[in-house]
Amino acid sequence: MGLIVLVGVAGSGKSTFTRRLAQMFPEIEVVSTDGIRREITGSEEHVPGLDGKVHVMARQRVAAVLRSGGWALIDATNLVPQQRRPYLQMASRYGHPSYALAFDLPLELVLAQNSSRQRVVPEAVIREMYSQRILPTVAEGFTGVFTFKCHSQSQALLSRLVSLTQVAAGRSQT
Repeated sequence: MGLIVLVGVAGSGKSTFTRRLAQMFPEIEVVSTDGIRREITGSEEHVPGLDGKVHVMARQRVAAVLRSGGWALIDATNLVPQQRRPYLQMASRYGHPSYALAFDLPLELVLAQNSSRQRVVPEAVIREMYSQRILPTVAEGFTGVFTFKCHSQSQALLSRLVSLTQVAAGRSQT
């Protein structure tokens, strides 16, 4: 049980990582702001004036998972501490650990990845996000922070998690 907070600009690989993690660990409840936007409007596109409602719904869903003792992953940009704070407060309230996974890839790589996405975010928006981001720290209240400077690092974490769960499963069978 616990909380995973993804951090990164649009196009940095958060949702791709989330899909892979969810396939490996279906017990993790993924809460995606893009997914909530799609539920409301039928599209993941940003709609002016809708962000407040989307983020309230995301916080409600994360709180419900944490309250029930599960694992929640919030797939959103979460670029600054003020955006992450409500999630950290929930994890603390329910006595769960919280981990930040920060996708801090080079801007040029993010822009290249963005151009090959189905839903391309305007380059100016990504540049602005990139300049405003503040990487998470343990001092914010996270139990742990993992920062990925390239995709191979996030893939290495997935491989390590699989190995750890296999070892744990072997121990529980003995």
